[in-house]
Amino acid sequence: MNKPFEAIPDIQSATDHRHMAIQRVGVKSLRYPLSVRTADGGSQPTVAVIDADVALAAEKKGTHMSRFVEILEGVDAPLDHGGLVALAQVM
Repeated sequence: MNKPFEAIPDIQSATDHRHMAIQRVGVKSLRYPLSVRTADGGSQPTVAVIDADVALAAEKKGTHMSRFVEILEGVDAPLDHGGLVALAQVM
């Protein structure tokens, strides 16, 4: 007989009692396909190389870094300068 289902604990959401903040946690050199808006209004496919990080508060054990990729997957139009700035602010 199989063991009953047990939820896996969410370690990232747990409180960290060591009280050690970390200035930067994240992913580096993530290659991701995007399109950028060209001067004539068209689009140019490219591969972005992205560094994405956040500060980790002393009471937190971790962060959900998959959120960075989820945000990128939500991009559905070619990016211009304003779109890149907005994307960076959301991250």
